Amino acid sequence: MRFGKRLFLRTEADCSGAPYLSNRELKEALNQTVWEIRKLDQTVRQALPRLPPDTVITQFTPLLQQVPAPMAGDIVAIYHSVKLPNERFFVILESDLAKIGEHAHKMDVSLARKMGRLQELCVEAGVLYNANQLRRLESTLSYGIRDNAAAARRLLRLKIDQGGSQTMAAMHAAMAYYNDYVQLLEDHLGYLEINVAGFRKLLKRHDRQVPKEFHQRPCPFVGYHNLVSKITRQLCSTVHPIGAALQEAQTALRERPGASQYPASVLELASAPKMGEECSMVITVAQKLKEMQRNYMDSIEVRNFSSFDGPRAQVAAAH
Repeated sequence: MRFGKRLFLRTEADCSGAPYLSNRELKEALNQTVWEIRKLDQTVRQALPRLPPDTVITQFTPLLQQVPAPMAGDIVAIYHSVKLPNERFFVILESDLAKIGEHAHKMDVSLARKMGRLQELCVEAGVLYNANQLRRLESTLSYGIRDNAAAARRLLRLKIDQGGSQTMAAMHAAMAYYNDYVQLLEDHLGYLEINVAGFRKLLKRHDRQVPKEFHQRPCPFVGYHNLVSKITRQLCSTVHPIGAALQEAQTALRERPGASQYPASVLELASAPKMGEECSMVITVAQKLKEMQRNYMDSIEVRNFSSFDGPRAQVAAAH
């Protein structure tokens, strides 16, 4: 399915009022820019008949100086007309990016709060144990706890085997909240995925079809990478072990005699969502850019220190 169709279906199905990429307006501005560039290309070739037909023009500025005077004014006017739709392209893009980024941040904050509540419910149900609980348990034992995860699993089994209706209700509440949370997180990741894909596709086409001398912003433009925040990555990495712990708790519950009478044993747990390809690519590129920047800064420090003679050289020169 084409991207425009997928974006349309996504926006139609979303009733939250969330802002989306202005795909049609951005494509129109980009198409207008490309049309003006082609018009400029044809006009320059007509003014310079000696220019080989198979020559790919990547820079127009040097050629403008070779254009005969009678045609120079018209060509310069066309040259400047390229900048107008190109500037409009980036004005729309940056406006969309600000609105989408603000909405994504609000969703990150909301999901982070809900994650805290999910963890609280899991602790209340005995599915998760925090460090303080394990330390208090260790203080009552005659030996130390070497494996916290194994100790938590044993405590969970013990609680399920001996737990009453209150324990089962707490477990069901945690599982139901987890399912609702997974749906919210999956919707948020889908929202980021389609907007990131739209920004990448449009900017890739812009960089390919618009010569660098007309670029209104530094290339490559990677401002949309910030949409995939650190909070989003942390939420994705946190929800998976919680889902695994709830799944293990449900498996243990189903082994208990008469388990079918408890709603927690028959509730179908949702699978924790993962980052889409577009968002994963953004994370990979961001990590590589940081590594390149770190290596560059390290190389600058090495060059600075290598050019510094140091105290010994200064003392020797004084003598």
